[in-house]
Amino acid sequence: MKQQKNQSNRRRYDPFKGAQSFNLCGRCLDDYRSTGSYLIRRNYEVEYTDTCLFCNVRRGFEYFVVSRNAKPKQGDSNE
Repeated sequence: MKQQKNQSNRRRYDPFKGAQSFNLCGRCLDDYRSTGSYLIRRNYEVEYTDTCLFCNVRRGFEYFVVSRNAKPKQGDSNE
């Protein structure tokens, strides 16, 4: 029983902690997704749209973008 309890208290590594956020329109977001090199998560705390960071034409939402190759630092407690 104690082993199960200890395992449930263990924190999982969150790759989006400290990630950069970008405003991306749907088309530029698809370009990021199609490469397969990035993990992408929408930031739902921001409810408004803004001009896309890359095309500067269309409006889009804020997304967290992390390279799939990014590895956690050794000893990173991720708190």
